[in-house]
Amino acid sequence: MSIGKKVTQAVILTGGEGRRLRPITETIPKSMIPIKGKPFLRYQLDLIKTFGINEVLILVGYLGEEIIKYFKDGKKFGLQIDYSFEKQLLGTAGALKNAEKKLNNYFLLLNGDHSCPN
Repeated sequence: MSIGKKVTQAVILTGGEGRRLRPITETIPKSMIPIKGKPFLRYQLDLIKTFGINEVLILVGYLGEEIIKYFKDGKKFGLQIDYSFEKQLLGTAGALKNAEKKLNNYFLLLNGDHSCPN
């Protein structure tokens, strides 16, 4: 499967509070909830790499420090990871607008709590 030659960046929305998953999400962002010993977000990053995309921008908000602490700059995972931090939750369009200066012309946008079959 090809997602297009122009797409060089994946952008992942991870800023939500995960209120429906309380109490789990009181201390961990929902995209970091472990599945078979790995944070859910790690599965998404592994899938993104299979498409040849190595540049990732993670839009963080609620408990975003936990995501940054785990993934850092992404080198350990064979990726280049950057972050855009929402000081207050802005919603999907707001999070993208907040990150506008870090967005490539073409990018793949994913939600940090949704699964994509491979």
